[in-house]
Amino acid sequence: MRLLNIVGLSGSYSFGTLPFFSTAASVDHPEYNYNPFGYGARAQFSTGVGVAVPLDIIATRRTTIHRQELLVNQTVAQRKTQEMTIHQLVIQQYQALRLARTMLLNYQDALQSANINKKIADKRFKEGEIQVDEQMAALDLYSRALLAQEDARNRYQTAQLLLEDLLGTTINNIMLGK
Repeated sequence: MRLLNIVGLSGSYSFGTLPFFSTAASVDHPEYNYNPFGYGARAQFSTGVGVAVPLDIIATRRTTIHRQELLVNQTVAQRKTQEMTIHQLVIQQYQALRLARTMLLNYQDALQSANINKKIADKRFKEGEIQVDEQMAALDLYSRALLAQEDARNRYQTAQLLLEDLLGTTINNIMLGK
C-alpha cells in the first residue's frame, strides 16, 4: 500500500530557446552563436510517468512484515497472560468464598451448641444446681458464638459479592446457566 503512495504522474510545458546541441551537420559546418536570443523560440512539451521507490522500502519489506507478525504475536501473548491472571483471581476468590462458607457453617453449629448449653445452664440455675458464675460463663460462650457467627456471615457475604463483582454476574445466574 505504501508503494501506491509513491507513484506519480508528471507533465511539463516550457517555451523558449534551446541551447546549442552538436549534430552531424554541425560538425561539418559549426555555427557559433554566442547570443542565446539568436536561436528560434519554440514550445516544448513533455509528459511522463514517474515511479520513485525508495530503496529502504524495498530492502526492509521483509523486516517490516516480520515486525508486524511479532507485534501480533506479542498482543496474543499479552491477552493470554491477562486471561490467566483473571482466571487465577477468579479461582482465589472462589476459594475464599468456599472457606467463608465452611466457616459460616461451623460457626452456625457452634452457635447451636452454645444456645443449647445456655438453655441447659438457665434450667440448672433455676433448679439451683449451678452458681451464677457458671451461668454467666455459658451466657458469655453464647454471646461469643453469636458474634463469631455474624462475623462469619459478613465474611461470606463479602466474599460472595467480590466474586460476583469479578465475574460480572450473580452466582445464581451462573448456576442457572444464564
